Amino acid sequence: MRKNRKSRKIAFVTHMYYPSNLTGSCITVDNLAKSFLDKGYDVSVIASTALEKRYYYIPFYFRNSSRRFEIINGIKVYRLGCNQLISFFAYFVRQFKVILPKNFFNKVDFVSRGPYLVGLYDLLNKERFDVIFTSPLPYYLTKQVADTLERLDKRPLFILKPEYHFMLQDYNNPEFKRVFEAADIINVWTKSELFAIEKRYSIRRDRIKIIQNALAGSRIRNRIDREERNSFIRKYKLKNRKIILYAGVKSKFKGALFLMKTVNKLYKKDKSYLLIALGQDTFVWNLNKRNINKNCLLDLGYVNSEVKDRIFDIADIYCMPSISEALGISYLEAWYRKKPVISAKSPVAEEVIGSSNGGLLVEFGNQIALENAIETLFGNKRMATELGKNGYRSLMNTYIFEKGISKYLKLFNLKSGN
Repeated sequence: MRKNRKSRKIAFVTHMYYPSNLTGSCITVDNLAKSFLDKGYDVSVIASTALEKRYYYIPFYFRNSSRRFEIINGIKVYRLGCNQLISFFAYFVRQFKVILPKNFFNKVDFVSRGPYLVGLYDLLNKERFDVIFTSPLPYYLTKQVADTLERLDKRPLFILKPEYHFMLQDYNNPEFKRVFEAADIINVWTKSELFAIEKRYSIRRDRIKIIQNALAGSRIRNRIDREERNSFIRKYKLKNRKIILYAGVKSKFKGALFLMKTVNKLYKKDKSYLLIALGQDTFVWNLNKRNINKNCLLDLGYVNSEVKDRIFDIADIYCMPSISEALGISYLEAWYRKKPVISAKSPVAEEVIGSSNGGLLVEFGNQIALENAIETLFGNKRMATELGKNGYRSLMNTYIFEKGISKYLKLFNLKSGN
């Protein structure tokens, strides 16, 4: 039986992989790859050589890996070069949106989001994988996978996990329909995502499968060393501060900008307020950061998993008022520490956070509403504690990754067991 399972070859295609800093969608790929490897399957990850997104379209940006093949924790990792000229040209042309024909712009916009992988057909044709799993959208590599599979003599099962941020205008691009139609199975996290794909692109519901498990408990430290915790508090002078945590790309649609401005406003009234921000900087974030009081923000960028767990433990509330989510793994990380969360109102947030009563929802971009929500949680400790506990229960009942691996085995048409 184990021999039969090993003969099944599975490839997970994603835009970046270690040693780059993995996004939530890439972490999902890594969790699945490790789980299937543990079950005895032949597992590969196919990614670009890029270690940061800018390398997709900037030829002289050297954040890339020179290793085209290696084995990481037992997983075979293939890295394909980026055709940066194609991505750069598309990125340049899309800036002329106002004068381009709409259909042409849609195609250019899709390609510009990269990466364009060189040699994908040759690799898939040679290795003859039984299952291909791709994540995420809107990257062009997903459409490239779909187009490549049509050319293969032996077509593998094609499973697409879109993580479709349907609240954003960019995701109205009709080029998505081609990818959705090419997939054998579309794997989503929420009913909201299912309904959006079904309605917008006329995809049959029986081709869309919901699996909600998302957070791998094995990635989180169950116990935080007290001395490490106290040392961190002393280092950054966090004692008696009202700590609001944000973890993610510091972009407009993630809510990072209006959160920073809101905390700056709160700090003018109460000097104990502090925003700790983790994750990738953006140009607009750094530009706006110049206009706030430096004492209300601790901007740490990327941190390792141990430090991240420690900060989630120290924080009083987690706030990511985002409309750019397919689920929001960072909310689940906060719930693991029984922290209340604040999100922007959206169908996904209503389904995940609202239905579990694990946090507060505010109108996206509304600083007054966000300010009131933050003050409410700090002013009502009993409510904050109860919301955190509700979130923890919802996480443990629904969203723990390890509980749902059997569902993925079934989705991949594989047998469970060791």
